[in-house]
Amino acid sequence: MKSKIYQAVFKNVPLPLMDELRKYAKHQGVYSTRWKMRKPIPGQKYGWGGALKRENATAADLYVDMTKYHLYKKVCEENRELSSWNTDLVKENHAHKEKIASQLRACQEYAVELEKLRRVVMALDRRQGGERRST
Repeated sequence: MKSKIYQAVFKNVPLPLMDELRKYAKHQGVYSTRWKMRKPIPGQKYGWGGALKRENATAADLYVDMTKYHLYKKVCEENRELSSWNTDLVKENHAHKEKIASQLRACQEYAVELEKLRRVVMALDRRQGGERRST
């Protein structure tokens, strides 16, 4: 998930119009608004990071993003989904481990049987006076 992303809804809004728009802003809801001052008056400069005081600006931009509460809810929901996915992966991994373990046990049993057969063949060879075979 990305961090807060501000999106400019209105750009270069004159300050008197900004004051009128602020009257209709809702303080509850999923989204919060933020105004950033733009267009410095002659002789003024932008500060660090594009900051500008209201008395030094002629226009403003309106930015909108999710409130911290709703952003937190969204992160919690994504966390639940990822936890569920992780649980499924762990179960799948456990099933693969069990399958590999059973295959390993089968291979070990096969190796034991081969060793028994090798010993029987060697014993028969010795009884018949043959040379020892090496396998």
